[in-house]
Amino acid sequence: MLFWSIFFFIVLCYLIIALIFKAGYDLVRGRNANHARTRHPYRSWDPNEYKSRRWKALRYYVIQREGGRCQMCGGKAETAHHLSYRDGIICKPELLQALCWPCHNAIHEKSKWN
Repeated sequence: MLFWSIFFFIVLCYLIIALIFKAGYDLVRGRNANHARTRHPYRSWDPNEYKSRRWKALRYYVIQREGGRCQMCGGKAETAHHLSYRDGIICKPELLQALCWPCHNAIHEKSKWN
């Protein structure tokens, strides 16, 4: 009886692993390996993460932390800018700064040409 229990357990594990790899699931990144084809070529994350509840909550926290003011011009903050993309979109609040859209766009225009 013990032999058959172990045998079926091993077969079940083998089938699960085979199905995972057949589906193209990436065990390292935790998502479908074909997902990389749909991403922006210069980004290492999924742009749809900006629509997630976690990102929206993090953005709200950063804006509130700065009193709703842009850290560059003092205007009304509307977004959170990443100081570093090393940890992906959902990162530590210390790596984000509250900015208004004109200042945020100016930073990205400046970095595009450097």
